[in-house]
Amino acid sequence: MLARLLHLEGIDATVFEGEAAPNYRSQGGTLDLHTDTGLAAMKAAQLWDEFLKYARYDGQYLAIVDKDLDHLFVRHPGNGKEIAGESPEIDRSRLRQILTESVPEGMIRWGRRLKKVEGKTLIFENSTETGFDLIVGADGAWSKARQAVDPTLQPQYVGVGMYHLTIPDAEETAPETCKLVNRGSLFAHSEGQRLTVQQMGDGSLDVHVTFRRDDPDWMKEEKCGIDSTNLEQVKKELLQKDFSGWCPELKDAISSAEGPCVPRSHHILPIGTHWEHVDGLTLIGDAAHLMTPYAGEGVNLALEDAMLLAKAIANASNGPNTLDEEVRLFENNMFVRAKKVQQLSDNLCKDWLFTPGAPRSHANYRSSLRMDNSQAPLISNNRRDSEGEFEDEDLASEIGIAQPKSDRPGIFVLALTFAAGISGLLFGYDTGVISATLVSVGTSLSDRNLTSLDKSIITSSTSLFALLISPFSSVLADKLGRKRVMIYADILFLGGALIQAMSKSVLVMTIGRCIVGSAVGAASFVVPLYIAELAPASHRGRLVTLNSVFITGGQVVAYVVGWLFSAFGSKATGWRWMVGLGGVPAAIQLAVVLFMPETPRWLIKEGRMNDARHVIQKVNGSSSSFDIDEVMREIELEAREEELAQNSRPGDRSFLAGWKLLFSEGKHRRALAIACGLQGLQQLCGFNSLMYFSATIFTIVGFSSPTLTSLTVAVTNFIFTIVALGLIDRIGRRRILLYTIPIMTIGLLLSAFGFSFIDLSASTTIQRAEGTGSAGHGGIAATIILISIMLYVASYAVGLGNVPWMQSELFPLSVRSKGSGLATATNWGANFVVGLTFLPLMDLLSPSWTFVLYAIVCVAGYAMIWRIYPETAGLSLEAATALLEHGWGVR
Repeated sequence: MLARLLHLEGIDATVFEGEAAPNYRSQGGTLDLHTDTGLAAMKAAQLWDEFLKYARYDGQYLAIVDKDLDHLFVRHPGNGKEIAGESPEIDRSRLRQILTESVPEGMIRWGRRLKKVEGKTLIFENSTETGFDLIVGADGAWSKARQAVDPTLQPQYVGVGMYHLTIPDAEETAPETCKLVNRGSLFAHSEGQRLTVQQMGDGSLDVHVTFRRDDPDWMKEEKCGIDSTNLEQVKKELLQKDFSGWCPELKDAISSAEGPCVPRSHHILPIGTHWEHVDGLTLIGDAAHLMTPYAGEGVNLALEDAMLLAKAIANASNGPNTLDEEVRLFENNMFVRAKKVQQLSDNLCKDWLFTPGAPRSHANYRSSLRMDNSQAPLISNNRRDSEGEFEDEDLASEIGIAQPKSDRPGIFVLALTFAAGISGLLFGYDTGVISATLVSVGTSLSDRNLTSLDKSIITSSTSLFALLISPFSSVLADKLGRKRVMIYADILFLGGALIQAMSKSVLVMTIGRCIVGSAVGAASFVVPLYIAELAPASHRGRLVTLNSVFITGGQVVAYVVGWLFSAFGSKATGWRWMVGLGGVPAAIQLAVVLFMPETPRWLIKEGRMNDARHVIQKVNGSSSSFDIDEVMREIELEAREEELAQNSRPGDRSFLAGWKLLFSEGKHRRALAIACGLQGLQQLCGFNSLMYFSATIFTIVGFSSPTLTSLTVAVTNFIFTIVALGLIDRIGRRRILLYTIPIMTIGLLLSAFGFSFIDLSASTTIQRAEGTGSAGHGGIAATIILISIMLYVASYAVGLGNVPWMQSELFPLSVRSKGSGLATATNWGANFVVGLTFLPLMDLLSPSWTFVLYAIVCVAGYAMIWRIYPETAGLSLEAATALLEHGWGVR
């Protein structure tokens, strides 16, 4: 890694490797690299794309069991409880291959076994090399370079021995063990013994059999009584002695092993190892801070060492400090970093193998201990305790894990969600009120009834301007804040409502609708973003869904208002009151939003740390299940990554820089494809054609009170959106769509079947039907249509009506606003198409074939979701975005 980084800086370096060739010996098991250490180094070395070819994000299943195979701790990939993507697995041999192939040929000199270092001279078994500015010892546990730095630094035995075994072609040779491992890791323990089985990329299982031994030379034949490299002797010894009391399923992992058997003893350097700087010489990796493998941090710390040392060397080439001054600063930093990880590793070793009650005690420790994300791979896999560690709540309680006291969001975050949700009410009201308006306006806007084209233009103009404004809303949300965009949207809502109420022509009415469309476009983008960035991860799905409840509630209010004014109001002015009343909620929200806080993510991005901390504290209340410092660190890390990404593109800090970033990286393009696909599907499935034209449809069918009949559809939508509140986080986003879209398809096909019994002749049918109020035929056909539409609406409300608005989960902070804005624009673009084409399609194709067309769209959408949409329920925003680092993230 160090050689690669120095090569990128144009600094000459030579690697002297003791092994004869890259594949000289087995490279051991699988590694998990962590976000701000190992993965950061891979990105700095420009090896990220190569790394992704071999990284296994599907290897995050983890089970801790006892010797009887009782599961004490389980983490399931895809159940929404893990932070997937933070610690991808990669085989050690693959990582070594990536690194060795990344440097120019000849930079690595193989077969150069070091005997000692004298000054700036390297003395090998058969040669001597000299003339170096800096010698870096990365020669492992028994480092010769370390002896030149400080001869007193000697590895200490920790009382633990192990065998490294392999099960090749495990699915064929050990299928039951494969099932237990589940493509991830299985840690089995009894007091003083440990069995670790991990999935490897080549289909084999890596097995580490660990036990306590007093003598570091325990593997010598005169001490253990067997040839410790003879696999058959070793298996017999282990199964008859150390692991004799273990269950057969776990013993199979030992008996199924084939190939080489490698015995080892575990040694460490003293915790807090440090030395006086030696000019021209330093150490990194195990040579500097040898530790046991139980924290999973050795390779991550070593890669971070290489990354920071390369930076120090580059600084010396370009800055005021000398090389030794920079190396001294690097060493002092490394001593601090390494001490924390050494202590962690030592604690975990003692807890696994020397603590009475293990592994039950370790399961407790794993869940209750909180620490810096970069140091918690085997404790929480970079996951907050508040997001749930255990598959079984009763089991967690039995072990003594503190459960959150309440599964409800706090009053403060609920109040903010309700206040922001008024925008959803306005959105829904506008969608619903136009249905009643179109059948009530009569000749108020011209000397004739409105044509299908007039109605399509009036209806779709809102969607068109929502489409145009959404992308600009994302830019404003980044520059001015989420809160201020909501204020501007309220002003537009208020102005648009007044213009519509006073309009006397189709043109003026359309202008008012365009202004309202601008408000809807801004609000529909910023409100879900505002709620998502405020909400705790465990409640985010339900809180964002509350916005959808407000939307559907607004539609219900609109239909009630429409029915009241149609039935009891003045035919000349009733519709004006319908559209004008939309300004009332806007005025109320405008007054409330002025006192609402900004989101902590935007505040941190703007450097307002104290304000962000205050908001996070108020949002989470006094809950003991969250760590405010950890939440702050997580957001700060993402903000720093964004800043680094922007700074790494000199000359790209213009308006277009963020858009370039959105389209230049694969993970961002994947997020955009999913978000835009879901938003497009939400509209192209035809739902809003029912909202805009339900009164028109029920007039055609022959209902005597089409506006009142439309109210039943709106109420169905509202009720089932509330149902979605209890399901969206529990079932998950992906699964709920896969359950509900087939039901939507059935509803559409049943509607098409019902329409086939209704006689509609000329293209003027719709217009004539509205004039007479009875073009269709009631009875069975009308009942089929009404019931099937209600079935369609109910399934839509539970799934597709809510899930696309979770789009901000998919994007990292650096492109979240722009990605969400473009996805929202896709929604409004599709909405515009549906609003403009629905009535012409009804005339051109017939109602039956129009509904069949929407059913075909649903089938295509189902296939898309099945293929590319991963589960994000329960993940923090930062974790959910990591799912798309390596691909589509679907398991």
